[in-house]
Amino acid sequence: MKKKWTAVCLAAAMALMTAACGTGTSPEKEAASGASAPAEETASETKEAEETVSEEAAPAEETVSEAEEAVSEAASVTEETVSGSEEDSSETASEAEEAPGEAESEEAAGEEADAVSEEAPEAIDLTGLYRLVEMDKEGEITGKEEIETREGLGLIVYADLKEDGTAVIDLYGETLTGTWAADGSRLEDEPVIWTPEGDLLRLVQGNTSMTFEKTTRDYIDSVLGEETEGEDASSDNNEASGIVSIEDGIVIDTEDCRMEITGYEPYGEYGYTIYTVCENKTADKNMRFTITESAVNRYMIDPLWSAEVAPGSVSYENIVYSSIDLEEVGASEPQEFLWGMWVYNSDDYGANPYFDKTVAVYPNGKPEEPVAPAARRTTDTEMVLVANDDLTVVILEQNFDETTHGFTAFIENKKDYPIMVSWDNVTVNGTPVDPFWAVQLLPHTRAYSDIEFANTDLEYNHITEIKEITCTMTAYNAEDWMAEHLLDDTYTFAP
Repeated sequence: MKKKWTAVCLAAAMALMTAACGTGTSPEKEAASGASAPAEETASETKEAEETVSEEAAPAEETVSEAEEAVSEAASVTEETVSGSEEDSSETASEAEEAPGEAESEEAAGEEADAVSEEAPEAIDLTGLYRLVEMDKEGEITGKEEIETREGLGLIVYADLKEDGTAVIDLYGETLTGTWAADGSRLEDEPVIWTPEGDLLRLVQGNTSMTFEKTTRDYIDSVLGEETEGEDASSDNNEASGIVSIEDGIVIDTEDCRMEITGYEPYGEYGYTIYTVCENKTADKNMRFTITESAVNRYMIDPLWSAEVAPGSVSYENIVYSSIDLEEVGASEPQEFLWGMWVYNSDDYGANPYFDKTVAVYPNGKPEEPVAPAARRTTDTEMVLVANDDLTVVILEQNFDETTHGFTAFIENKKDYPIMVSWDNVTVNGTPVDPFWAVQLLPHTRAYSDIEFANTDLEYNHITEIKEITCTMTAYNAEDWMAEHLLDDTYTFAP
């Protein structure tokens, strides 16, 4: 193409030069070429020569115009060729500049790229939510049964693999972040491997292997006791604690089970009585309805109630609270019941629960103001062990009977989640003696609890009088064992 353009320009230039000089022969040109005019040339001949030049000048002007048009057309053709004929340009450049063997090199590079592309791993879509079902940490295996037992206590490990390639693992409330991909993943900036195995998904990092199975957000929320859309929550501490308020008597109503309160009897034969009907909607699963934790007017009291219901059946059940227990906590006229409701397959404790939430029931209708607990009782001998923004622990008095020697303690949970309080590494008069004591409290509740030492243990260690007790007292979120403890200190007191 470069040769064509050069030829066009040269032709145009020649045309212009010819037009400028004319096609006839001037006297000056004849002299330059060596031709001589006769000395005796007449004036008529000179005039004839001038007429000849004049006649040839007109064609010369036409020739100039034609040459300019030729240049213009050549420029136009060149622009079209440059913009629309890249293939011709490539071929010409290749002929003029390309060294031998480069074409073969490019072809080989293309074949190599195709080969690499064919060897690259296929993209596998792992997007979704997964719950932990087994963990192997350096040979120490945590099986599915133990994991599901923890889920029954509101503790769950799950992974969320998102469409954008990011991954989040919730480890009992602790969040780990990373990425997932078929050809390389990371977790907390460390390399990991995600491997699908049928219906399961395995995560390997170093000497730790975690096996997950697909789950749903509803299941995760049910384990954590989170509220779902449409549930009514109170505007007080219940709302912050995720407690579901019940005002129409329908405690549970799912596709598997139902529980309804049909009436209240404040002065029943055995105490304050709540009449209920429990329904098992499944066709072949035995079902047990239980209250795992209970509080009345914000004091922990256990009705010791559960009900077994056969498949496709209903059972009329009475939940009874001792009048004496209610009186001791200043709740003879209950305004609010808090229940940790748990409904499960009684033939398969490892199966997912049918219902697992904390509910608030108001026998006289929900009051406008939050229910306030009665003031705690006081004693002349009480000892305050803990009093802060999280909890209060007070030793009120000693108790004696034929089998035990113990203490009554007052505990208050001021947090928006349930807590567990316990004693460990206990010594009496410097000798290890364990009362095996722990108490769990629902959010914003109180409890009176007895810490008891067996008389046989005291006698075995030759202890006839308790003079000093030392213990490590711990308090922590009962739904998140991995969370930082609210309390973990050593206390010594003399009764």
